[in-house]
Amino acid sequence: MQSKILIIEDDHAITHLLDVALTLDYYNVTTAYNATQAHFKIQIDKPDVILLDLGLPDKDGLCLISEIRQHTDIPIIVISARQEEQTIIQALDNGANDYMTKPFNVDELRARIRVIERIAKSHQETNFVFTNGLLSIDFGSKSVVINNQEVHLTPNEFSLLELLSNHKGKVLTYEMILKRIYGYVNKTEMPSLRVHMTSLRQKLSQCHEDAKDIIKTHPRIGYQMLQWKEK
Repeated sequence: MQSKILIIEDDHAITHLLDVALTLDYYNVTTAYNATQAHFKIQIDKPDVILLDLGLPDKDGLCLISEIRQHTDIPIIVISARQEEQTIIQALDNGANDYMTKPFNVDELRARIRVIERIAKSHQETNFVFTNGLLSIDFGSKSVVINNQEVHLTPNEFSLLELLSNHKGKVLTYEMILKRIYGYVNKTEMPSLRVHMTSLRQKLSQCHEDAKDIIKTHPRIGYQMLQWKEK
């Protein structure tokens, strides 16, 4: 099965170059010329890798990285003319997986894409099912089941549950959770985090009333996943 690559770039000469080069490598290539098109194609095409230019006509690419990370963990390789150290750090902190500066070598880009694919394959091979009482989480398929009932979660809700389950028994601070879910720490996102947590608890408890008690709130500190205890 061909891997799908989404190119987000407004320079038609560069998109044509990448399209030809990557198609020859048997990738399925699609293109978005602005952030609006990018959001649509990510949702519809579900690419395996994103190649992103930061200088888009309708939105700064650094902001777009953060927006993408709110919904998906698709690997992002930034290809940009911006060479400032702070910009590179910001892109990586916002959620980019790699950063290349223009002008770039196509063969090097191919190699970096292959690295991304190897990492993704390794993660798939090591996926496992987490269980806590009647709660079951399949990290590979991103499915959640409680008491034999499937729980339908949004990407952010699943990321929140996944993070807590991976650190079961430990108290995770709000800052740690914000960094993982949104890609950055911004206290203005706290209301959004609380909304996601409230919705997550409601969905879990709809399948079994005891499920609401597996996530404990530590006021002014963070959240903790506890061992499931049936009453």
